[in-house]
Formats: sequence, structure tokens, C-alpha cells
Amino acid sequence: MEPFQAYIEAQKERFLGEYFDLLRIPSVAAQGTGLHEAVEMVRQRLERLGTDVRLISAGGAPVVYGTMGKGPRRLMIYDHYDVQPAEPLDLWESPPFEPTIRDGKVYARGASDNKGNLMLRLQAIEAWLATKGDLPCALTLVIEGEEEIGSRTLPAFCHDHTDLLQPTAVCGKPAASRLMGGPWSSAAQRVFNMSNWWPAEPRPTCIPRLRPSCPTRPGGSPGR
Repeated sequence: MEPFQAYIEAQKERFLGEYFDLLRIPSVAAQGTGLHEAVEMVRQRLERLGTDVRLISAGGAPVVYGTMGKGPRRLMIYDHYDVQPAEPLDLWESPPFEPTIRDGKVYARGASDNKGNLMLRLQAIEAWLATKGDLPCALTLVIEGEEEIGSRTLPAFCHDHTDLLQPTAVCGKPAASRLMGGPWSSAAQRVFNMSNWWPAEPRPTCIPRLRPSCPTRPGGSPGR
């Protein structure tokens, strides 16, 4: 087995455990619950990777901002740690904030959108560092806590910190793209410009995400 995959297999239970720990935090932006706990868990996870981490607030839930690696190209990874409300609770077959595995699928609020994506990327970075050494490019991580309520303060974050947002490419779902008509700085608009390929020349690009199959809606249909 290739070393990268072998590492993931060896760490499977630990990776699943920390993923479940994040799912247990009811970080519902619309209700203002669990956000501090989620921020702290994400911050600590980034620090264990050797990331230089900052918590930056533009008046709402803080953005967890991190940088790591070196190189002429910089990939920005976008994620969010907040989730939708779990109501109506009586439609859930299992508690929404107690992750449950049924038929090989994880059921919990946020299992795919977006805590599954978030933890998968951080764990992939860990596996790369452990088996392949230095990252092939520099990384910027932007992990917000208001995506599920329209990324209310993300435009202000981008406007105030354009110097921190100068990637070659973007990976994730730039929720901010829905706000492109809003008060964006020109630098923020460039960051969230959507294309489909790693560029031959340095220019902002969005690499579409791969979404895991983790049904989480009441009744078992694929979703959030």
C-alpha cells in the first residue's frame, strides 16, 4: 500500500474520533451556540499541524486564519465550522449532534456540510506531512463561522485583510461568491474568482471541492 494511504488507514480511528468530536459541537450560527467551542477545536487542530494561526473577527464569529508551507504558489483552502439548525428534531432517527454510523454512512448535523470537508482536508495535510515531507506549495486556510447565515461579516474581513488574501488558487466552496455584488474590495473579488484549473500563470483560481457521501438530513437523504 502506498505510504500516504497506509498512514490514513493506520490513523483511521483517531481521524474518525476527532471528526466525531467536532460534529458533537452544536455550532449553529443562526442560534449563536457552540461557536466558541468549535473555533477552539479548529484552532488547536491547525496548531498541531504546525500552522501559524490567528483568530480574526470583523464583528461576528471569528475567522480562523492560518498559513503554512513555502513556495512561489499559494493555495487558499476555504471552509466553515458553523452548521444549520437541526430542527425539526422529531424527524431525526438519531440525535443530530451525536454522530451515528448506519450502513457505512455518518449521520449528524454538519457531517458533510461542512465539518466533513473541513476535517478531511486537515487530515490529508497531516498525512502528506507525515509521509511525503514538505508541502508542494504554501497554504492559506480561511475557516469562517457564519456561512450558514450568509457569511455576514466575511466581506468586512476580506476588505480589512486584503494583504492576507493573495492566493494563486482557491480550494473549497467560496460561499463569498454569493455576495459578489456586495461591498467587496477588488482584491477580495479576485480571490473568489471562479475557474476550473490550477493556472499555468499565477492567477486566482477556484478548484471545485469533492463532497463526501455523508447523508445527514432527517430521513437519511443526502445533505447537510
